[in-house]
Amino acid sequence: LCARGIDQHKIYVSPNGVDPEMFDYKKLLSEREILRTNLAVQEKFVFGFSGTFGLWHGVDVLAYMIPRVIQQNNKAHFLLIGDGPLKQMLYDALAREQVLHCVTFTGMVPSNCVPNYLAMCDAFLCPTQKNPDDTRFFGSPTKLFEYMMAGKPIIASD
Repeated sequence: LCARGIDQHKIYVSPNGVDPEMFDYKKLLSEREILRTNLAVQEKFVFGFSGTFGLWHGVDVLAYMIPRVIQQNNKAHFLLIGDGPLKQMLYDALAREQVLHCVTFTGMVPSNCVPNYLAMCDAFLCPTQKNPDDTRFFGSPTKLFEYMMAGKPIIASD
């Protein structure tokens, strides 16, 4: 930008991306197997979700979708990484549907552990929704970038 004549004092770089070294899933294959063994999901197809469990992250979509996927495929398992305002609602909804045995809630994990958990997944979920007041979302979908680094399928909303 400076080379194009933009004053450097008018430029702000927001570090909101993904470190390719940290999310190099080829280097995380052993972590993948260790975590899958620890959670007893070696023979399962693991869908991963990482987020703050807010309305925008599509938690209501997860509550609807997870039981239906499990009913259709007994090899499905869901790894839900994070915490937030709607986590209890999601937990309660999945308990009512009696599918908690196919779901792992990790709670908050240190950011340097997120790549390990994502490495154990076979596909990722990104069911984002519009803001309730229809305002435009104001952030960057960092989780989507993290998912993309894995080179695995991503199931995302429009």
